[in-house]
Amino acid sequence: MAMLLVGVPVVKDTRKVHIEKGRRWSVFEHAVLEALAKQDYSLASLETFSNLPARVVVEIVIRLMRAGWVELILTAEEMLFRTTPVGRLQATKVELPPVTKIIPRHLSFAVDLVTGNVFKRTDLTLVNEDQWLERTSKTHAVLLAELPEHKFNNVPVSTIAQTLLEDDEEMIRVDHSDFRPSKLIALVSVSGSSIDGLGTQVPDALRGAIEEAKRKLPKAPEETPATIQVSPPERQATRSSHSVAFRSDDLIAGGTNHRSAFQQAIRKSRFRLAIHSTFLHEKSIESWWQDILDAAKRDVMIDVLWGKSSERDGENDTLVAANRLRAMVAQVGLQSRIRVHPSTSRSHAKIVLADTGAPDRFLGIVGSCNWLASRFDAFEASLRLHDDTILADVAFELAELGRPPDGHITEFSTEMLALGRKLSRSQPSSRANGKARIVLGSEHANLVLQARDKAKKNVLLLSHQLGFAAGPNLGPLRTAAQANSALECQIFYNRFSKGIDFAKANQQLLDLSKANLRVTPVQRPRLHAKVLTWDNDNLVITSQNWLSSDPSDNHLRAEIGVHLEYPSCGRMFRERFMAAKDFSGA
Repeated sequence: MAMLLVGVPVVKDTRKVHIEKGRRWSVFEHAVLEALAKQDYSLASLETFSNLPARVVVEIVIRLMRAGWVELILTAEEMLFRTTPVGRLQATKVELPPVTKIIPRHLSFAVDLVTGNVFKRTDLTLVNEDQWLERTSKTHAVLLAELPEHKFNNVPVSTIAQTLLEDDEEMIRVDHSDFRPSKLIALVSVSGSSIDGLGTQVPDALRGAIEEAKRKLPKAPEETPATIQVSPPERQATRSSHSVAFRSDDLIAGGTNHRSAFQQAIRKSRFRLAIHSTFLHEKSIESWWQDILDAAKRDVMIDVLWGKSSERDGENDTLVAANRLRAMVAQVGLQSRIRVHPSTSRSHAKIVLADTGAPDRFLGIVGSCNWLASRFDAFEASLRLHDDTILADVAFELAELGRPPDGHITEFSTEMLALGRKLSRSQPSSRANGKARIVLGSEHANLVLQARDKAKKNVLLLSHQLGFAAGPNLGPLRTAAQANSALECQIFYNRFSKGIDFAKANQQLLDLSKANLRVTPVQRPRLHAKVLTWDNDNLVITSQNWLSSDPSDNHLRAEIGVHLEYPSCGRMFRERFMAAKDFSGA
């Protein structure tokens, strides 16, 4: 079979990074060090005590000796291992500090502009457009067309790390670079089902695109290679589903409960606290200032990120509040512990990530509450997350929210990347009883389609606002309600978006009610939650206003939520909402 040369358009980028290299200590190594800190052991007795194979014990002891934490002593009867003074000190720590070295390195990678996959530069043969035409003149070749509606320039830092770093490496700093991304073409040779030139693992989406191009290829070779437009890749969830141990109190509903959850997260933290609040208000910041100040004085590293702002009288309220908070921090000299990010994340997300008093235990809260702007008098909804694997994804998303508009990878982003990679290595909880996934931007639309296709008994949707973007979500639910007369579809909102024609909107709502779709305003309490449930076992809590926001694929992190699958979680939320919606102060 004749070989086909395929050109894949890519963007090549290079970043100057500083990498901390060195293998982290395992729990077994920590346990052996703790045992030696309490008493001296021979190799045989240590093997018996640890119940580990002799080879593993030898390797552990050698590593601990290289670190200077264990030494060998000779007695009249035998050789014994014992801890050094430094080793005894390290054994008391919750986590052993890694023995690492810092290595500067240029990381070069390429992003294909057809499916968005990331490749090591060394795995590709790259040419410019003139070289491509020269190499492929009068040969059997095809150039894949770049998909114009997709932008793959700002690759998630977690994807870069997963592709380019080894298991014993962490990216700790990225320098501002004079390198500019350049568009090139990757040369790929295809013979039958064999694809060469993309490294050892060819992503399924790109393989599918190449196969589609082969089918569309003109039968006779042309003077210049054909440029073929392939179908856009199917929208895939960015983050995977994880097993989680869900408790009923992890569902946070109502303003008062959100105030308590936020206060508890701040006061329990001892090491790390990250807050992403879409809006910042000066009065709210002042009310939380003492808690934030006390945390900083406990040596907690605090990051405040903000997303959007409303303009009033020509002033950007959130920017004004951010500058006010920055001045308050400077006044007490705690700029090294409280970092107020200088630029907007351009996101509507509401997230808290904090340790729970230990350096290796964290919680996350994701939902509808603007933590540093809320009066906590509205009905809010959030999910509290405890499991390391999904918390890793929360950290990865915060790493992206912390990047400025130019795409630079900041110190905060590298810190969240390191935390996320550490959490992602944890094993799922043995108490897992459900599944959860982080949902981003345009991925929310797929969940509405799932509700349309899978709901048998009921659908509940809550949105703060009802606006021009209501159609894409109300349409599928209307279809489901018309197809199943037994399906109870309830939609609740607080107010119309600005610019809506009230008369037309009310007429449309009346038409929907005739289609078995009940759309009801709720003012008591003021509804700010953004929720979708169907039947009993699916619950989506998010920052996205389902009836007024329709984020594009090009800004995935405009909205962030959580999809929880757990027996009765949908029923649990419905009951709490229905109990709260008839009175104020929920």
